[in-house]
Amino acid sequence: MLMLTTALDEESRGILTAGQWTLLERESTWSLYRGDVSAQEALLLVTGVGRQRVVAAMETVLPQYHPEALLSLGYAGALQPGLAAGPLVVAERVLHLEEGPAASLGAALEPDSGLLKQVLAAAEGAMLAHRLGPLLTAERIVATSADKRDLGSLTGALAVDMETYWAGVAAGQAGTPFAAVRAVVDTLEQSLPPVFQGGQGPDLRRGALRWALAHPWQAWRLVGLARGASAARQSLRALVLALLAPGSAERSRAD
Repeated sequence: MLMLTTALDEESRGILTAGQWTLLERESTWSLYRGDVSAQEALLLVTGVGRQRVVAAMETVLPQYHPEALLSLGYAGALQPGLAAGPLVVAERVLHLEEGPAASLGAALEPDSGLLKQVLAAAEGAMLAHRLGPLLTAERIVATSADKRDLGSLTGALAVDMETYWAGVAAGQAGTPFAAVRAVVDTLEQSLPPVFQGGQGPDLRRGALRWALAHPWQAWRLVGLARGASAARQSLRALVLALLAPGSAERSRAD
């Protein structure tokens, strides 16, 4: 059985409308669902934001449920020009930016070739806009356009998130095939509003609303992000439907 994983409830919203899902377990920082999507069974693990929450959830759930493969999904910020909100970034490798006095890249993770092929076939079959390339995991939210440009130049990565690398590490330790896809929410040119900068909270909606009420002349920035999130959510939902469609794995192997 395939396990899907996201960090945020927001990132899983579209996926949970792509079938019939039942909550199996809920802990303080993570939730696990079992679903039926196009007559295919799957698991969905919502881990919470950041390294510690991802590792804690994975270390509990993977040994208990033994999924056949793990696909990390969610939102990301673009690090390269030409990436609009909504298209998918399919990771051909996952990089990790190690924070410190001099930021450096750790060892890259390679996705499982078979699972990667299935993901690409699903995206192409569903005619979803996507790019194959490096995905970067950072320790903090990369909020400003200038920081995103610098990271894109330094690493060559297409997009940045905060969880994918750690999901891949946990999958590797469990011997579970792994791949990752992220949907772009904020473009290279967009800087996130201050309420998002440096934050790691699992739900920033209330903070964002308070910020918008206090700064109504800048509320358009939140509207832009909301539109980006909606496009990203639709892309992730469509990918899951295509990936779990009957015969999708067989078709990708035949290709």
